[in-house]
Amino acid sequence: MVAVEPMFRWVCTFGIVALGVTLSATARGQSPDGLKAPEGKLTVLPLLPDPLSAPAASAIKPASLTTSMTEPFRDKQIQVAAFIGTDTVLTDDEVWQMVRQRGDQFNDLTGGERENKEKAIYREELRKLIERELIITELFARMRKNNAGGKIDDIMDSSRDIAVRRLGEYRKGKNVTEEEFTKILRSQGLTYKGLRRQLERDALVSMYLEQSLKDKVKFITLNDLWDYYLANPKEFALEERVKWLDLFVSNQRFRTPEEAKKFADGMWTMAMAGDDFVPLVKKYGQGDSNLRNGEGIGTKRGEILPTEMEPMILDMEAGQVSSLMQTATGYHLVKVVERDKGGTRPFDAKVQTEIRGKLSRQVQEKEYAKLVDELWRKYRPRAIEP
Repeated sequence: MVAVEPMFRWVCTFGIVALGVTLSATARGQSPDGLKAPEGKLTVLPLLPDPLSAPAASAIKPASLTTSMTEPFRDKQIQVAAFIGTDTVLTDDEVWQMVRQRGDQFNDLTGGERENKEKAIYREELRKLIERELIITELFARMRKNNAGGKIDDIMDSSRDIAVRRLGEYRKGKNVTEEEFTKILRSQGLTYKGLRRQLERDALVSMYLEQSLKDKVKFITLNDLWDYYLANPKEFALEERVKWLDLFVSNQRFRTPEEAKKFADGMWTMAMAGDDFVPLVKKYGQGDSNLRNGEGIGTKRGEILPTEMEPMILDMEAGQVSSLMQTATGYHLVKVVERDKGGTRPFDAKVQTEIRGKLSRQVQEKEYAKLVDELWRKYRPRAIEP
C-alpha cells in the first residue's frame, strides 16, 4: 500500500522554474472586483475529470466553498472563476485543484473555521492563477506582435513535454506504478490532467520570465555585493562551535586511582601514535560516548559537559588530542574533530555567490511585481468569487 501524502504541492507553487526562483504570487494592483464579463469571444478552458480516475456523472450540483474536501470528485457543474482579457477563462475546478493541494492546512478543521480557511485559500489560489494567465496572455500577444504567432504551437508542445517528463520523474522517484499513481491522485482529489496542465502553464510562464527578467540581474556589481555584505553582518556571522570525541576512563572500573591513571595513559599513548580515535573509544571507552560513536556532549559554549572541560576543549584546534584531564569520576581524553571559533565569514567567492543570488532574487521579485501590476491594468481581469 502506497502512503498517501500531499505530494503535489510542488506542482502548484507559482515560481520561475527556469531561474530557480520562487516569487510571491499575491495579487497586486487593481483587485478583481467586477463580475461582468468583458465583451468578445470566450475560450473556456475546463479541466475535465481524468477518465482513469473519475466516476461517471450521475447528478449535477453547483460548486460550493462549503462542500467537504473528502468528496473531491462529487459531480458538479463547472463554473467560471475568472475572465482574463477577452478570450481566456479560468474555471473554479482548476482553482479547487490548487486548493486541494493545500489540504493539510484545513483538513483537521471543522465547521465555520474550516469554511473560512477554504475560502481564504481559494481566493489566494485564484489570484495566483490569474497572475499566471496574465503572463501567458502577454507572452502570446507579444509573439503575435513580433510575427512569431506560428511558434505558439511549438512552445505549447515544449511545455507539454516538460510537464509529462516532470510527472514521470516524480512517479518513478516515488517508485509507484501508474495505477498506484492514479489512486494517490484520486485520494487527494486531483487528476493527472489537471496536474499536467498546471505544469504546462508554469513552464510557459518560466519561458517568458526567463527572457524578460534575465537582463535585469546582469548589472549587479562587486560594489553591490560589498555594500550588502557590510549592511548585513548578522547574515555572515560565524557561531563558535566545536565537534569533539571523548574517551572516558572510569575510576570505578579499577581497584585504585593509580590503575585507572595507568590505563588512561596507555590510551593517550595510542592516540598520540596515530590510532583512530573512534575505534579506541568504542573498544576501550567506559562512558556513554560509546553510544554516540565517540562524540562528546555539547558543541557550543555553555553546553559542553562536563563543564570543567569546556575551557580546555574550546582552546584546542581541529585534529588536536588533549592531555589527560582528571575529573571526580575518572579521566577524559579528548580529540577535537571540527572547530569554528566564531567571527565573520570572509568576503570570499562563496559568500559573493550567495549575496549575488539574494540580490538577484530581490531584483526579480521587484520586476515581477512591476510586471504583474502592468498586466493587471492592461488586461483588467475579473474574478467571480462564490
